Amino acid sequence: MRGAAILGACILIGAGAAFAQGVTASGFWAIGDPVGRDIVVGELGYGRWDFQGLAGLGEQFVLQVAMVARNPGEVLPVCLRLTTPALDDWRVYRLSLERISGTSARGVYFGQLCFSRRDLRLGSLLSVRLDLDTSAALIWANAQSVALLPGLAAPAPLVRVQEVEYGGWAPSPAAPARKAPPTPTAPFPLVRTLPETERPQQAAYIAPGTYTGTIGWPGPGAAPDSSDWFKINVRPGQRIRISLRAEARGHCGLALYDTNLQPVAVARAGGELAIEYLVEDPGPWLIQVTCRDPGRMIDYTLTWEVRS
Repeated sequence: MRGAAILGACILIGAGAAFAQGVTASGFWAIGDPVGRDIVVGELGYGRWDFQGLAGLGEQFVLQVAMVARNPGEVLPVCLRLTTPALDDWRVYRLSLERISGTSARGVYFGQLCFSRRDLRLGSLLSVRLDLDTSAALIWANAQSVALLPGLAAPAPLVRVQEVEYGGWAPSPAAPARKAPPTPTAPFPLVRTLPETERPQQAAYIAPGTYTGTIGWPGPGAAPDSSDWFKINVRPGQRIRISLRAEARGHCGLALYDTNLQPVAVARAGGELAIEYLVEDPGPWLIQVTCRDPGRMIDYTLTWEVRS
């Protein structure tokens, strides 16, 4: 990891966030516990946001962070890690989010990080990871918790937080779907890269959508990566479909596990696999992707969706 003191970056604390004017993340996942549409992240977890289509949006950017947190203080210390395809590693920034509203139990915390395109050798893609810098706090993270604005930081209206009843990822009468802010059209197909989670205990939550991943053996001196795990959040009564397409006729497997790590649906040894399953019990549910081909890496595409 590179040091926290990065030349050309400045950290600002603001009074609110105008996310409707910014670029929202095209991909989001987190390691934590699902609560409604949020993932509750503690000291050992993290959230990650991927932004695409940033070419031509200017030279200066403001990364805005606004989220609900259970934190005993007026300031919430977090660690932001930023990277682009042109960088070899993550750039690390320490950011103090300021409490701008809330109750004694929870507060809304907000902060801004300013950087230039040159600082990060930014092209079209940017990945942001957020970790807590304190063991005393919990944060409620979602896809809208982090937004990117072209230009310089400016005051904006206070963030408003609406709590809704748990309804899973799919809309329900108790939790109507929120309309996502518009994002610039990317000049290339949307690609969401899966995190490396080789054990069930490391599995990150992924929202419905299409993702790309890599599995196999990187080469001499590296441990084989024969299994990837991911969590999904669905409600009893929903029918889900999970499909896997592996390149170069890879001999891969696809499986769905319940909360007790018992397999409920398995498809094996193929380059194109699919599972449909009617969920009868609460989650979280786990998806496992396996590969039995020795001596090479295999790229794959994973899609999951709620059918009803």
